[in-house]
Formats: sequence, C-alpha cells, structure tokens
Amino acid sequence: MDRATGMSEECQQGPAVPPPDLGIDGVPELVYQPAVDLASGRLLGFEALLRWHVPGPDQAFIAPGDLIPWAVAERRMGELNAWILLEACTQASRWGSELQVAVNCTHFELRGNQTATAVSAALEASGLMPDRLSIEVDEGALDDADAVDELRAIVVAGVHLTMDDVGSDWSVLELLEHLPVNTVKIDRALVREIEEPETPNRAAAATIVGLSRALRICTVAQGIETQGQLDLLRAMGTDVGQGYFFSPPVTGADVEALAGLGYTPRYALDHPRRFVTAAPPAGPLSVP
Repeated sequence: MDRATGMSEECQQGPAVPPPDLGIDGVPELVYQPAVDLASGRLLGFEALLRWHVPGPDQAFIAPGDLIPWAVAERRMGELNAWILLEACTQASRWGSELQVAVNCTHFELRGNQTATAVSAALEASGLMPDRLSIEVDEGALDDADAVDELRAIVVAGVHLTMDDVGSDWSVLELLEHLPVNTVKIDRALVREIEEPETPNRAAAATIVGLSRALRICTVAQGIETQGQLDLLRAMGTDVGQGYFFSPPVTGADVEALAGLGYTPRYALDHPRRFVTAAPPAGPLSVP
C-alpha cells in the first residue's frame, strides 16, 4: 500500500475506541470535514474521514484509497467499518450539540448484510441519537438488491442516508424517488470546473440541484475551494457545502472545541477560512 504525508503533529492523537487489529503497523484516526449551510454559513456537522498513521518521523499515513481496497481484498473491511462507525458515533456523542456526523460505507460492506448491525451497535454503545448519523453510499449500492435491503434497514433505525459522488451521470437520480435517500452529494469533479463558462459541469450541477429539490432531497457540494465556486453553487440553490474554502479536515479535539463554544459557529460566505462568531445564530441547528 502507498503512503501519503501531510498530517500535522496535532492531528496525531489516540482514538476514542480501541482500534481493530488488521495485522498492519500503525494506528487509525478519524478527522472531520465541516459541512456548512450555504444560506447562512452555519456549521451543520462533519464528515468522518479515515487516516491510518504509520510509525516513523515523517508523519506518514496510508491513504484511504489504498487502505480500503486492501481491507476489502483481505476480508477485513467489516471490522474496520465497525470501528469507524463506533469511533465516529462515540466522538459525536461528546460534542454535546445537534451537530451531525456522516460516515462513508461501500456497497461491498452493505452486500455482506453487516452494516445495519454495526450501525445499531455503534449507536447503542455511544448513546448517539440515530438522526445525528448519516451513512454515505456510492451509486453502486443502488444497483445491488442485497445492499438496498440493508439500506432500508438502516433508514428504519432512524439514520439518514446520503448518496455520494453524483457526477455527470445524474440520471441515477431517477432511482431516488423509490429509495429512502435524504441527501445527494455533488462530485468534486463537477465543482472543480464549475467556473468555466462553457463547461457542461455547470449545467450538470444545476440539474442535480434542480432534480434533488423537486424530490425534496438536500444537496451537498464537495470540494469547494474558491469564492467563484461558492457563489455559483449558492445561486443554483445548493443547500450545503464542504471544502477547503471553509476548512481542511480537523481533529476530533478541534470539533469538541467548536462544539463547546456555547453557540453554533458560522463560516463567512465572502471570505475563505474565516468564522463569523460575533453573535450566536438564531434558531435551532438542522440540515435544510
């Protein structure tokens, strides 16, 4: 497996839950990408992202794109997924607020009919309310009958369901009318080129937003990095945004610090990586 670098020293802290023994060196950690309401700048919650730190002075980690296929091939994905769910739910239960947490799940995991059990176990052990957890799946899960049955069981438990990485093949949205999906996430590949006037990506993103709104499904744009991208997505009516314009992924300790402010932080929508914290926002925290 390849290794990546770039995690700062403060990111390397022990997990809240004992990690699984996968037979490889190192220790896992979850970091959290903020999700921001594009109408008001309110912080709504976080997507949990896996990092597997490896020993050494260079602060290296095994990238998820390498670790997860390896875990699937070695039949270790079930125990890794169970740890991710329990760690994310345990940390979210400490935030002491209505901030939500999202966890990615591949259709390979769903096909094994273990995910609903792992979700229930994580919620029970952590005490996290089900409606504060969202499970993110790719479109492959929607073409698998066993995976769809597993998704329905997760939704029955009160957990939200998100379809991840909706891109230029937005026709997959036609399936959502018959599936219990609460949210769709616009692929970062569309967002990356959305400022180009003649690009079909802008039209594809606008179509995704329009169809989702007609189905009463929340839209999340991933990979927002510039003011221009943000302005266009807001003009389309996109509900939620993620990306380095707001913040890179942060540690669990950073999230606890934000949750402990006593009010819900707001991000500035006209300036990258800036909080607006002068006054507490009005109204309860909720996903649009």
